[in-house]
Amino acid sequence: MAERISSLVLIFVSIYVFWSSLKYGVGTPVKPGSGLMPMLASLLVFCLSAGLLIKEMLRTGRQRGKEDAAGLGRYAKPASLVAGIVAYSMLLDVLGFITATLPLLFLMFSITEPRKWRGNLLMSAVITLVTFAFFRILQVDLPVGFFHIGW
Repeated sequence: MAERISSLVLIFVSIYVFWSSLKYGVGTPVKPGSGLMPMLASLLVFCLSAGLLIKEMLRTGRQRGKEDAAGLGRYAKPASLVAGIVAYSMLLDVLGFITATLPLLFLMFSITEPRKWRGNLLMSAVITLVTFAFFRILQVDLPVGFFHIGW
């Protein structure tokens, strides 16, 4: 049952991200827009979630009886990651790329690779700045937010 719920949630999130990515502009194959990668990622998540949902619906009754005894506790990490990504997609325009990406990566590293917080913060900062520089080299306009951080 939990797999069905998580699949449905991811399907709805991927539809939201897909429609949100269209407002950034997909561009053309020669000059892709900033909405192309979120759109492709949302299509991938949609297809994988739909496949998992179909697989779960086709399971037999005996297989359904062998549900994991851990219950929904095993879904806490993935649910936190999905919630972080949803919050990121809503706050990206408001906060800007750097100020929205840094906390998202810190959250993701802290959840998936629990280490000392300084290491997670350093990795998050380096990845955010390298990604920002890479997009600047490609001349992709990223949201600067109300802090106007970016060049």
